[in-house]
Amino acid sequence: MKISIISITFNNYEELIKTLRSIPEDPRVEIVVINGGGCEQTKDFLENNSEIVSVSEPDKGIADAFNKGFDLASGDLFLFLNSGDILIEKRYIDWLLKQNEGDFFYAGILFDDYEYGIVPIYPHNRNIGYGMPYPHQTLAVKRYVVEKIGNFNLSYSIAMDYEFTCRMIKAGFCGKQFDGGPVVLMDGAGVSRVKELQSIKDALRALWSSKLIYRPFISVTFVLRCLRIIARKIMEFFGLRSLVKKYKISKAQRALKRKR
Repeated sequence: MKISIISITFNNYEELIKTLRSIPEDPRVEIVVINGGGCEQTKDFLENNSEIVSVSEPDKGIADAFNKGFDLASGDLFLFLNSGDILIEKRYIDWLLKQNEGDFFYAGILFDDYEYGIVPIYPHNRNIGYGMPYPHQTLAVKRYVVEKIGNFNLSYSIAMDYEFTCRMIKAGFCGKQFDGGPVVLMDGAGVSRVKELQSIKDALRALWSSKLIYRPFISVTFVLRCLRIIARKIMEFFGLRSLVKKYKISKAQRALKRKR
């Protein structure tokens, strides 16, 4: 089996190099880079490294960039890494390549939060109404899954991974979790909570279009998710950020216990 690691970049050469350096050299690993920016340094680097499958041209956003990666990749399995995300657990790649059962795979991450520092995030192993079940940076999907449900939907500017996951769940595909610790250090520098409201709107639209919203447990947990976000924003407004960080860490610990 061969895995294609798809990385997208937009005028952030240094972050791209960090990501690529974290990927182990392995003949079973194909690196695919989609460069949507005009950075000449990035273009020169990709042109001078022919072992990297790449394209440098404008795109219509993150979803479009990843879809270009699908088209270029030749692997049996796709893994998505944004430039700046660092693979910190090399065993994950070897583990993925040994999986004969399961349609997609996932693991935990360390999120480098610009406000709260490094916070662990584990798959919550609950229904999708609770939020994105699998950290996007660890999500590895077999080729036939994409061929069955289609690429990322370009009409979603933020929650395209959530909408993609809704389609995977609706199609009945089954996932498998890596038993080790976090596998990716996610760069949170570009994450803005200003976009959080749009993310919630996108999530609701994805649940509606996939008809998953009609499943009672999913609709209830989606409402609870919205209430949690409101509660967190109230705490941040009153300067209770230390409590918010403790909550984030305890949530990760609970998710880890559910897996065990």
